[in-house]
Amino acid sequence: AWCAPRRFCPEFGRKRPGPPGHCCGSSRVISEETLPNQAKQARFMDYFQTLGELVASRWQARQNLPQAFPEVAETVLGERGDGPEDLLQCLLTCTPEPAGSAVITLYRGVGFCVEAHCGFTALPEICQVPWGGAFQVVGGACLNLTFDWRPHEVNSNLRTGRLTLKQARLAGFGSVHRLQPGLTYSLVGLDPPPIFLVFRTQSSGTLWNCYPPGVAL
Repeated sequence: AWCAPRRFCPEFGRKRPGPPGHCCGSSRVISEETLPNQAKQARFMDYFQTLGELVASRWQARQNLPQAFPEVAETVLGERGDGPEDLLQCLLTCTPEPAGSAVITLYRGVGFCVEAHCGFTALPEICQVPWGGAFQVVGGACLNLTFDWRPHEVNSNLRTGRLTLKQARLAGFGSVHRLQPGLTYSLVGLDPPPIFLVFRTQSSGTLWNCYPPGVAL
């Protein structure tokens, strides 16, 4: 069942284990068995195949530079026409993960991926992401909070510093938001619960969970 208001971490595609109730559960790839029928399957798969190839082409034209990907992702999401959000919402709401989230891989390109994300229940978290990209709200709405995080390294697993709120803005349906590497932010879900379409690079860097007044793990 949906509960609102809720807060969940925007660390799309997290690889290392998270705490119980973490928003980013195990990722899964869309397959034939996932989709309700063949007609919807073909429409769904063709749409995201075309979308992923467009991103790959635009990024290749920028020499696949990591610093260029957020702009490419933001532009493509802004140009994107109506897609199968009805089917996307059906998938996310009907197949919750044990960890309380849904993370669905829609397309995998060279150095990037396209994913759908929705949080069900989660611990409040603020995250600093190591990768770049952009996300679009394709269902519901949320508050997009960005923070100023000035850390000092204690060891490889712990940082301390000063964490302050920099900006809070409403991310409404259809809005597109750029994600720069090193961005520290959090998303607070509103009712109806938000669903995100995410374009992001693949990165082996460390993703930090930040906790006020200034600790990161």
